[in-house]
Amino acid sequence: MYLKSLELHGFKSFPNKTLLTFERGTTIVVGPNGSGKSNISDAMRWVLGELSSKNIRGTRMEDVIFGGTDLRRPMSYAEVSVTFDNSTPNHRINSPYDEIVVTRRYYRSGESEYMINRKSCLLRDIRDLFLNTGIGKDGYSIIGQGKIAEILSKKSEDRRNIFEEAAGISRYRKSKEDTEKKLASVEQNVDSVSLVFQELDSRIGPLARDAEKAKKYRDLLEVKKGADVSLWLFDTQKIKVDLETATNAFRLASAEYERVSEKIESLEKQSDHVHDKLISSRIASEELLGEINKTKDNLHQLESSYQLAVSNIEHAKQLSMQCERRLAELASEDAQILAQRDEELARIKTLKATERVAMDEQLELLLEMDTYQNAAIALERLLAEKLEAIERLNDRLVDLRVRLDVAQKAKTDGVGKGEELVKEIAQYKAEEKRLREDVARCEKNTASYRERIDASEKELTDASGELVDVELDKEEEIKHINTLSAEREGLLHTIESLKRLEEHFEGYQESVRFVMEKHAKSPELFKGKIYGPISKLISTDSKYITAIETALGQNLQNIAVESDETAKSAIRVLKNEKAGRATFYPLTSMRAVSETPDIKRASSLAGY
Repeated sequence: MYLKSLELHGFKSFPNKTLLTFERGTTIVVGPNGSGKSNISDAMRWVLGELSSKNIRGTRMEDVIFGGTDLRRPMSYAEVSVTFDNSTPNHRINSPYDEIVVTRRYYRSGESEYMINRKSCLLRDIRDLFLNTGIGKDGYSIIGQGKIAEILSKKSEDRRNIFEEAAGISRYRKSKEDTEKKLASVEQNVDSVSLVFQELDSRIGPLARDAEKAKKYRDLLEVKKGADVSLWLFDTQKIKVDLETATNAFRLASAEYERVSEKIESLEKQSDHVHDKLISSRIASEELLGEINKTKDNLHQLESSYQLAVSNIEHAKQLSMQCERRLAELASEDAQILAQRDEELARIKTLKATERVAMDEQLELLLEMDTYQNAAIALERLLAEKLEAIERLNDRLVDLRVRLDVAQKAKTDGVGKGEELVKEIAQYKAEEKRLREDVARCEKNTASYRERIDASEKELTDASGELVDVELDKEEEIKHINTLSAEREGLLHTIESLKRLEEHFEGYQESVRFVMEKHAKSPELFKGKIYGPISKLISTDSKYITAIETALGQNLQNIAVESDETAKSAIRVLKNEKAGRATFYPLTSMRAVSETPDIKRASSLAGY
């Protein structure tokens, strides 16, 4: 067995799906500080079941999820998969697969998923898979910074776990702990059965008294039957005596004898008829008593079912009202979020239009600036030419002045040449005046061009500043929209999580969740109806929740069922599936408790 690959997606500094492949031999990961080298070992430790955020250099488990940057939004989950080659016969993991892929996924809402070869499993399955391999969460194959010193500084009892892992006995220690837990569970079941026996023993006394009453009734019934027979015998004997008297008197009065004989026959018929009526009345009386008792039992069951149905209806109404209020709140929040999104989209649209206008203005300004720059370059070139011409004119002016001085000096030397020189001087002066006017005109044009260049540069600076402001506003709006979208996704995810928690009985004991799920899938296994945990059948104001939870405690997870047979069938299913223990409340054995004197006295006190 050897490490084949490690795949990271959304874990710490790996937002993109990253696959690291390891060949046989030694693989070394190098890089500067902060490049994410330690995140690889943290990912390996995390995917193998690490539950302490401190051991993976974090303050809470949500820190393993990529938190986002200025250019990328944060992710909603982190996933790491590690692949082991299990094809070699030696040092093989106890698994039928030649390649084992262990995956762990964690959502920002706090939910975790564990998978082996892309099949959902429990964290316990992953830990059991790597027992005695040194690879697990507490194994010795992952040695971080300061780990050796930490191992040496631990107590001997803590170091023992590492030695047991290396010696290959940690699996047996784990099996021992599981067995001890099962024994503890069996002891709890025995205690529960003892409680049932105690409850049944408490019922034996009343049942024995009822049986004694029934036995006494049968004895009295036999006595009554004997008395009836004795009475009938007595009547018969008396009739015989009368018959003998009548026979003796027959000789005296045959007519009286016939009359008495007819009367005796009539009395015998009446006696038989009365006796038959007595027997039929007694049988009808017994049947009526049985029907009355049966009717009383049915009436009691109907009253219990009616009270439970009323409680279920009230509970369902309150749950419905709560769900409707929550849905209304969520709909209102969703509508607000959608309205805000529409407003932000409209604002973004406006900003985009403003941006396009600004971009067009910027483009026009850039084109105008290019025109001005070209004009400025042309003006500078023309200015340079004019300055050169001015220099030439100045040089010529100096030359003319020199020549004028020479001419004035020569004036004194020759009169004939004086007139020509005067004309030439006058020409030079006129040309000097014209050149000075050209120089003044060029300087004026140069100043005008410089003012236009300065104005163009100022407009370009202002447009650039406005463009920067528009870009900043756009980035802020995009960030705000991303924040609203993340909040909306978080709310939707929270709603889905709450629905899943409600449907799967999250927060209840494994045995309670097993019974409810099994009843939903196979109701024919249970002889009657299962109404659910007591906490789902109780509804109250929010101010009484803490008091009721404190008073009931663990009894909130006890399950209300229809009858004793239903409870027995549920206990039988739990035992067959080895799904733990649970406490059941059969409605047929539940009785209302009347108000006690203590409650009456307490009702007059403050805080009742």
